Amino acid sequence: MSMIKRAVREEIPEIAGFVAPLNAMREHFVAWLTMDVNEIIESLTTLPYIPFEDCFVVTRDEADGRITGVLGFIAFPEKAQLRLLGPYVTPQLSGEAWQEMAASLYQHMLELVPENITNYRVSVDTWNRDGLAFAERYGYVEYNGEANLEMDRSVYEQYIQNAPKPMVVGQLGALGQSGTTDEAERSDHSETLGQVIVEAYTPLPEYEQVLRDLQPEQAFFTAQEILNRLNDNNQMYIVRDAEGMQGFIYIEFFPESKHMDVAFIRVRPEAQNRKYGSLLLRHALDLTFARPDMDTAGLYVAHKNTGARRLYERFYFKEKHVVVSMETHVTK
Repeated sequence: MSMIKRAVREEIPEIAGFVAPLNAMREHFVAWLTMDVNEIIESLTTLPYIPFEDCFVVTRDEADGRITGVLGFIAFPEKAQLRLLGPYVTPQLSGEAWQEMAASLYQHMLELVPENITNYRVSVDTWNRDGLAFAERYGYVEYNGEANLEMDRSVYEQYIQNAPKPMVVGQLGALGQSGTTDEAERSDHSETLGQVIVEAYTPLPEYEQVLRDLQPEQAFFTAQEILNRLNDNNQMYIVRDAEGMQGFIYIEFFPESKHMDVAFIRVRPEAQNRKYGSLLLRHALDLTFARPDMDTAGLYVAHKNTGARRLYERFYFKEKHVVVSMETHVTK
């Protein structure tokens, strides 16, 4: 027997301990929360807009009090949107028993959702058959598919040994100075492009406008949300040439799990054949593995974005998860 109730903040460490090992298995994986207990604790403690205690429910075994299921959401009120964080159900259940518990969690969670939020989204691994069946039962339909790619320090070191030197990169933010390679190190593109610099983002009006032009409003984080998140662990770098800012990369460091996540790489359409995406990614990886507290780097790439997938594989990224993203629109 189980009982479902609204979660309280004091339960976050225990909930993180329940979710982490489930997310480490593809057949239970749900995107956004990670596989590291400390990282999950940080994520749940710092949910934006709606605090943890107002968006999570938990179920426990009545006999021994152990957690047997968890479901919550992260809300984006300005988009009238939420993303499900779960359902996570004990692996002792499967099939119809799993679905019954997930349904009960879902019904209790719905009572916490603000009325203005009508677009619900969830992303699960393609191996998570119970999660896929749950989404289908509640009318979620696929809108995107992504692969989660990852590399570790040993793979990065192997890449560095075999990779050509970066075309032209300024090291501002990494070494505290800017600069370019000399003529002998420049690629054929350099002659026509002139000086090309990768450097830390600075809040100039012209840079902010390019950021807003490149970052879709429907993305997980809008341009303004990226700017609001910038700190020591959430960083943005831009690539610029004689024509101005041409693209950016936004990365997040998670020291507790020794991991860096590439959240977004965007390059202006007219500059997409100049290897600027490669420059940005190489810069981010060099920064990451220069830090002794970082062991891995990861990112998501849409199935349909075959060009980006080829780029990441040239950097020796390997597939870890394949995720299907689904959504439903709710009328209240």
